[in-house]
Amino acid sequence: MKCSLTGFPRPTNRPNEDGTFTYLVMFDPSYSGKYDFTTSNLYSKIYGEEKGKELDAQLAETLAGDQKSYTMIQSKK
Repeated sequence: MKCSLTGFPRPTNRPNEDGTFTYLVMFDPSYSGKYDFTTSNLYSKIYGEEKGKELDAQLAETLAGDQKSYTMIQSKK
């Protein structure tokens, strides 16, 4: 399986009202149910299980609150 991270736009130079920034990450292609695109799984596959866990923990420390996930469908235009 090959997957490409197609969207990781930088936030605007202005923070949210609470001082945090909002990022949007989009994977392409996206396969429902068949693959695990969690950060812990991706880090482990790229860096090995031990380093993957370390990187996932570092990412978790940077999160300002609960994360939201949305399922979207790309139009065929």
